[in-house]
Amino acid sequence: MLRDTMLALGRRYDFEEDHSLQDERLALRLFDETGRLGLLRLGRVTGTVSPRDILGSAAILHDIGYAEGYEEHHKTAFRLITQESIEGLSEHERLLIALVARYHRGATPDPQKHGPFGSLDVAGRQLVTQLGSILRFADGLDRSHTSAVLDLNC
Repeated sequence: MLRDTMLALGRRYDFEEDHSLQDERLALRLFDETGRLGLLRLGRVTGTVSPRDILGSAAILHDIGYAEGYEEHHKTAFRLITQESIEGLSEHERLLIALVARYHRGATPDPQKHGPFGSLDVAGRQLVTQLGSILRFADGLDRSHTSAVLDLNC
């Protein structure tokens, strides 16, 4: 249900669906693999959406900022996601998804310079930092937007 909502939102912004689905697939694979190896140290998330769902949603929506151009599209994606009323998501869950999408490129999270990130508690900042890193890596694996990576193992 959440995934369908994210796909519908991405389509409203005429997103690159194939690339976004590839990044989602790779990011979730990395999440599962690093979790299996005990490399993720995620704090408890309040609400009904799991960290895995936050990552998958951010991966689907990470490039919707292209609707307003390539430059700073990660910041535009953040703004567009936070401005949307997304059924089934709390404002906090929407903020987490938007922040993970925002940090798929550009500067890394900085609580002193990035107000919305700094407003999170320690567990929230840790979650965004780790999930943003996974999405950044997955996006790099599909830099060519050709879905060249078929699978990966950690």
